[in-house]
Amino acid sequence: PICFPVTIVYIRQLLVDASASMDPHQDSMSDILQEHLGEYRQFVGRHPEAAHRFALSLFNTQLKPVFGLVSPVEMPDTSCLELISEGDTALFDACWQQLDELESKLREQGLGENVHVDLHLVTDGVDTASTKVRFADLRQRIEALQSTGRWTFHFHQADLDTIELNALLGLRRQLS
Repeated sequence: PICFPVTIVYIRQLLVDASASMDPHQDSMSDILQEHLGEYRQFVGRHPEAAHRFALSLFNTQLKPVFGLVSPVEMPDTSCLELISEGDTALFDACWQQLDELESKLREQGLGENVHVDLHLVTDGVDTASTKVRFADLRQRIEALQSTGRWTFHFHQADLDTIELNALLGLRRQLS
C-alpha cells in the first residue's frame, strides 16, 4: 500500500506492447486496458488526498504515446481506442524512452520528492528489436529508480513466455 504523508502526485503509466505477436491477444488487450483504468479510478477514489495523473503509451518498434499525464477528469474515452498489432518488440528501447519522457515531464513540472510513479508494462514476449538500449542498462536504471522509493514497476504478462524476462528485470509480476 502506498501512503501519502504530504500532498503528492501519483502517476500511473501504462505501457502496452502493440507488436505483431500481440495480435492473438487483441480481445484481451482492450480488456486489460479497461481493467487498468478501472483499478486506477478505484485507487483515485481511495486516495483523494493526492493529485492523480494517468498516461498511456503503446509500443512495437517505436514508442507511441496515446495520451500523457492527464487527470482523472481529463481522461479520454478509451473504449474506441484501436489497438493495432504490428511490427517487432523493441521492449528495452520503449521502456527506456518512456522513462526518459516521464523523468523529463517531472523535471518540467518541478516534481521531485512529492511524486510517486507506478509504471505498468503489459507484454507477451521478449525483446526482439531494440537497437539502442541493452538489457543490463535497463535493469540498472529500473533498480536505481526503485531504490528511491518513488518508483514502482509492475510486469503484466499476456502469456507464460515472459516469466523469465520478468524475473531478469526484477519486476513485480501479475498475470493478465
